[in-house]
Amino acid sequence: MRNAAFECPGCTAKNRISVDPEEGEYQQTVVTCSNCGRDVVVEISIDPETLKISIFAETE
Repeated sequence: MRNAAFECPGCTAKNRISVDPEEGEYQQTVVTCSNCGRDVVVEISIDPETLKISIFAETE
């Protein structure tokens, strides 16, 4: 399990998320912003060679 962060597209607050690379190279989840309470769709891409995590977030 690795920690990553994303910015809420609604209020720009920084949110943390746990990412499990074992779940695959592409993951998608819905997270509630810890600041404004909006639901945020978080798309996670993991480079299989470097395990670098890239995150794209958009409000639902």
